[in-house]
Amino acid sequence: MKLLGVVIANGFSSEARVFANLLRERQGRYDVLIAHHEQADAHPKDAGAPEEFERTARAPLFRFDSGWRRPPANGHSKAAKLRAQLMLHRRLPSVLAAARRFQPDIVYSSQQRWDCYFASALASVLRVPHVMHLHYVVGPWLGAFSLWRLRHAAGVVCVSEFIRSQVLANGTPADRARAILNTQALDATPVRPRAAVREALGLADDAPVLVFVSRLAEGKGHADALVAFASVLANVPSARLLIVGDGELESSLKDKARQLALGDAVQFLGFRRDIPELLAASDFFLHPARQEPFGLVILEAAARGLPTIAYDDGGPREIIRDGVSGRLVRPGDTAGLAQAILRWIEHPDERERLGMAARDDLSSRFAPAIGGEHFASFLTERLAAQRG
Repeated sequence: MKLLGVVIANGFSSEARVFANLLRERQGRYDVLIAHHEQADAHPKDAGAPEEFERTARAPLFRFDSGWRRPPANGHSKAAKLRAQLMLHRRLPSVLAAARRFQPDIVYSSQQRWDCYFASALASVLRVPHVMHLHYVVGPWLGAFSLWRLRHAAGVVCVSEFIRSQVLANGTPADRARAILNTQALDATPVRPRAAVREALGLADDAPVLVFVSRLAEGKGHADALVAFASVLANVPSARLLIVGDGELESSLKDKARQLALGDAVQFLGFRRDIPELLAASDFFLHPARQEPFGLVILEAAARGLPTIAYDDGGPREIIRDGVSGRLVRPGDTAGLAQAILRWIEHPDERERLGMAARDDLSSRFAPAIGGEHFASFLTERLAAQRG
C-alpha cells in the first residue's frame, strides 16, 4: 500500500505532529510520500516546518509552495486570497506529476481547508480514496467543503470517541469513522536544569508552579483558570501560574488578570518553542477547556511527569483517569478547580504519584506503536472496502 499525504497549513502544527508520529511507526506496513508546503518567506512560527516533519516522520517529502500564508490579525484581503488560490491551482500539475510517479493507493489529509481541498482534488484526479483526519470539533468553522468531505471521504480518523460521535452526527457512516487516540513518546529530550529555567522566569525554587499551554482562544478555559487561581493565590501567596500561547484573547485575558489583582503571580509567556523546559520547571498542568477535541498537550505534560487538572468534558475525559492519573472537575466549576489545585499544592506526594501514573499511561494506553498499528489497519481496511 502506498500513502500520499498532504500537509499545507499552519507549519508543524499539532495536526502535522500527530501525522508525523503515526508515519514514524509505519513499520514497513506501507510506503509514503508527503506533499508538503514550503515557502521562502515563512512566518517565524512556520520556519523549519518541512525539516521538522521529515525528521519526525522519517518520510520523503515533495516540497512545493502551495500559496498558503498564515493569516494576519485582520485576515487576508480578497486580493491576497485570490493570489493564493491561483498559486495553489498552478502548483497542482507538478504535485500530480510527482504523485503519478509514486502511484499512491490512498490520499491523506487533515481537516484543514487547504489540506482537505488539495488532497480531495488529488484523490479525484488519481481516482484513489481520500482519508481525512479530524482534530477539531465539528461546526461551521471547518468550512462547507470540509464538512461535506467528512460525510463523503473514504474514511475519517477521529482523535477521540468524543469527536467520532460528532462525525457520526454530521452524517458520516459509522464504518468509515474510527477513533484513533493521539499518542506521545516518553520525553527524553535534554532540557536545562529546573532551577535554571525557574531563575530565568523569576520563579522561586520552592514556589508551587502551574503551567497552562494552549492557544488563547474561546473554549480553552483561560478565564476560568484565572478565577480559580485568584482563590488559590489568596490561600497560597507563593503560587505562580504560567500561561503559554498566543491568540485573539490575549488582551482581554491580561485585563482579566489585572481585574483579579493577580500581579506578577501570573506570567503570560506568549508563543514559545521551549515547552519541554517549561513543563519540566513546573509542578502540574492545568487545562480547563470545554469541548476539547483531545488535548495532546496533556500527554506532553505527562511525558514530563506532570499530572493534569482538567474539566470532565470532551477528549480529556478519555485521557485522564480521575484520581489515578489526574483530576477531572465538573465543567465551569471554578471553585472545584481551585480546590483541586490547592489539594495538589498541599499534598505534593499525591501530585507526584498521579504524575508518574500519567507518565506510565504513555507506555500502555498512548504508546506511539499502538497508534501506528491502528492507523495502518484503518487505512488497509478502508482501501479494501473502496476496492470492493
